[in-house]
Amino acid sequence: MSVPVSLDFMFHENPSYSGPPKKGMRDFVIFTHRELHYWRSCQKIRKFKLIVDFPRTERFVKDIDLWIYFATKLANVEDFELECESGYEFPQFAYKNKSWRNLDLGFCTLNPLANVNWSGIVSLSFSYTYLTDDVMENILSGCPNLECLKFYHFFGFRRLEIRNVKSRKLVIENLNHDDERDVWLEIISPYIQNLKILGSCHEISL
Repeated sequence: MSVPVSLDFMFHENPSYSGPPKKGMRDFVIFTHRELHYWRSCQKIRKFKLIVDFPRTERFVKDIDLWIYFATKLANVEDFELECESGYEFPQFAYKNKSWRNLDLGFCTLNPLANVNWSGIVSLSFSYTYLTDDVMENILSGCPNLECLKFYHFFGFRRLEIRNVKSRKLVIENLNHDDERDVWLEIISPYIQNLKILGSCHEISL
């Protein structure tokens, strides 16, 4: 197949969910495996969106790993969006990818044990994510073509240094605290031209 396609998989196990009827968790997992198996020979996946809310994510970690492996190694995915509302540790193999242009991660734990290599990424977004100073430094050094960086409801790191001349846009919304102390975030970004600071972000030093 040569026509670019978009794949969208979503599962919410939420009592207040008012959307259309949804499959059970196991049915959803089987369905997703079957669909990705069908699309494995597609030459280009323009967008792959995976949003899941499993009450017990640990039961399906291997399944989610396989889906991310599809997005990382098997399909030439350009835009990848992943949200695991119950929490998920991003796999080590996914820190090396050259096809992604836009990456959006939510509710994920990031702890790369080697150098990150996301050389194709131009837009990177994190939401509800804990990030340390070392992890952020590793990620930024592995994104030489990054133009846009976004954070939503984040916490952990206290220094954000962006020295990439290509990085021109920075969005920060709601800086959360991981303890009771006042925590300041220092931002050093001499090449940023478009800066947006929204929500609860009082403790920021530019």
